[in-house]
Amino acid sequence: MMNTRINLPALTIVAAAVAVVTAGCGQASQEAPGAEAAAVVVTAEMAVAELTEVPVVTTASGATEAWRRSSPGTKIMGRVSELLVREGARVSADQVIARLESADLEAALAQARAAMVMAEATLENAETHHERMKQLHAQRSVTDKNLEDATAAYRVAAASLEVMQANIRAAEVAVSYATVRTPIAGWVTTKLVEAGDMAAPGQPLVIVEDLSRVKLKVDVAESVVAGLARGQVAEVTVMGRTMPAAIERIVQAGDASTHTFTVEMVLDNPDGAVREGMFVRAVFGTGTRGALVIPVSAVVERGQLVGVFAVGEGDRAGLRWIKLGARMEDHVEVLSGLQPGERYLVAPPADVHDGARVEQAR
Repeated sequence: MMNTRINLPALTIVAAAVAVVTAGCGQASQEAPGAEAAAVVVTAEMAVAELTEVPVVTTASGATEAWRRSSPGTKIMGRVSELLVREGARVSADQVIARLESADLEAALAQARAAMVMAEATLENAETHHERMKQLHAQRSVTDKNLEDATAAYRVAAASLEVMQANIRAAEVAVSYATVRTPIAGWVTTKLVEAGDMAAPGQPLVIVEDLSRVKLKVDVAESVVAGLARGQVAEVTVMGRTMPAAIERIVQAGDASTHTFTVEMVLDNPDGAVREGMFVRAVFGTGTRGALVIPVSAVVERGQLVGVFAVGEGDRAGLRWIKLGARMEDHVEVLSGLQPGERYLVAPPADVHDGARVEQAR
């Protein structure tokens, strides 16, 4: 059997040498990254945070209404014989939309016309007799009483003819009531009767709405209405489309329960795309205020947090958490976290990090 002898002093010397080498390598590996980070210079655009005048806006919501609305009906009692329109149909001004049974009215009109023919014949005969009496009276062949009777008969016949003519006009008007027309152009939004139903005087048959223009009615708080005026332009959003609209009217009487006032605007709607009852949101400008705003490109998102790379002493970048306010197109308001006069990166590059030295892009 072979005996192995271990030289302890030799092992101790070797172990110490290995430890020294390892420690030296570890120190070099820790210092190298720090030196490399300090040496990196990031080129980016920097800007100084400044207070800017921004508009003060108020948002209000409401609904659309038709520019004009008509409820055509009739002045007579009768059965609806024809209903010539349907809901959703587009109609023109003075278009016939319904007819009522009018046989009795047509008969009354024919009777009035026949009576006028009789009155014309009576007047013609009375006029001839009156002329004859005038000639005979000049020849002293008839008495004054005969002439007076002939004159009176002529005047009565003339008046009777006028009465018959008025009766014809009245009968024609009554017949016209059996034909219902719409006074405005627009769209039929509601049909209230069907063919065969009885129509009564004053009863609307359909509802026609003129949507060539629409009213936009929104309710604004009493603290805001004082700053609004007729003709002021607001930015309204309807059906996902945003467009300008001028204030047409401000209702002077407010709602006592909500302390709001109705503001009415008008919007051109030639294609009728906007209909009554649609939701509308309006944004009114009521002045200006000072705010610190930065480009949206400067905002850095980290999960639910947002920040900005501020540039401090030594041109070193540092990520700072901020609180945002209103957004204005490609800029956003900073409520806290960044002060006026501080520098920040307008569009932080991907390789920027805390402590990185920043150089102004040219």
